Parts: sequence; structure tokens; C-alpha cells
Amino acid sequence: MDARTIGGIGTVSSLTVRPLPCTRIAGASGVIDPEAPLFVSLSNHGLGERMQARGMREAINRRLVDSGVKRDRTRTLTAFSLRHTAGLMMVDSGASLEELMSRMRIAWRPTAQLYFRLRNRPWGPGGEQ
Repeated sequence: MDARTIGGIGTVSSLTVRPLPCTRIAGASGVIDPEAPLFVSLSNHGLGERMQARGMREAINRRLVDSGVKRDRTRTLTAFSLRHTAGLMMVDSGASLEELMSRMRIAWRPTAQLYFRLRNRPWGPGGEQ
């Protein structure tokens, strides 16, 4: 794997990360149940149920530490910063404002426009900023 900069924290040359448990996989029929949880909890309290925000945050933090991306508490790389990085990468790849809002589930247009402002990119058809 080539070296990449992740979330402004430096260069990472190789990552080995275990995937989060995912259940929303198409069966033999090829149909995905939209009500099925995307990620399931492996905790004693909610085993097999939809993973909550706290469980997701803990799982991501654990994988960031295991991969060497997050070595100590001084690095403020979080699940939110990964989401933010994904939004910026979408803008860098040429995504439209509507696509960004849809994929990131952003309901308020000015929030989505911030990603374009951070990259000094126009977001409207006429190039308005």
C-alpha cells in the first residue's frame, strides 16, 4: 500500500485493520434488508443488536490504536474526524453539493457548504462561493 496522509496527522504506509461486524449483506436473493443493522454490537449488553454511537466510537478508536494511526491521547483523531476527512475527500474528488449532502446525510445546506469553503471550491452551478 502506498503512503497516504490521514486526517492531517501524518503519513501511514500500511494499515491492518479488522472490519467491524456487518450484517447488511445481500443473501442468496440479492436483496438487502434496509431494516437490518449495518453494524451489530458485540457487547454483552446489546449482543446482536444495532451498534450504538458509543460502541461505534470505541470500535473505531480501538482500530485506530491497533493500526498505529492513533498512538496516544495527544492525537485527536476520532470517528468524527474520519467523517470530516471523508467529506473533504469527496469535495476533492469532484462531488457536487447535493451528492455530499446525500452521502453524508447532511440536512442543512450551509453545513455541507463548509466542506467546499475549506477547499476553496465553488459549490453552485454558477461557481458561487
